[in-house]
Amino acid sequence: MIHSALKSVHIPCRMEILEKNGVKFLFDGAHNILEMKTLKKNIDLLGLPISTVILSISSNKDIARMLQAIEITDATYIITPHPFLERNISRREIEEAFQTFETNNYMYNPNLEDTIKSIYENTKGNTFILVTGSLYLVGYVKSILFPD
Repeated sequence: MIHSALKSVHIPCRMEILEKNGVKFLFDGAHNILEMKTLKKNIDLLGLPISTVILSISSNKDIARMLQAIEITDATYIITPHPFLERNISRREIEEAFQTFETNNYMYNPNLEDTIKSIYENTKGNTFILVTGSLYLVGYVKSILFPD
């Protein structure tokens, strides 16, 4: 009975895959280095082709180490401010962190709603858009794309 119940457990915004008009999203609220490593391990285990990463990192985190933990070097990264202004990281800090990472394929975009619409409209093929870095961000993006 317990085994059966565990198979049906659903935790929103944790390895949650949703699809909208053929565009696949992976929502995961990983917000520390260990969670990012676990997320990356699960992405690799499932063979999910991530083309875009929408990411927000809180000011009390080590940006470079979090990027290294997720390590999806062939994806495009869209960095957005943290939903809580007091936890924002400056654009300069983000750019410095990306200098330690293996990709220059990133952009900082403070207008999240426009970014989401643009990515959604331009994503094609068998790829996923990963939204991660903050449960607040993941919940916000999910509410925009999949309103009740």
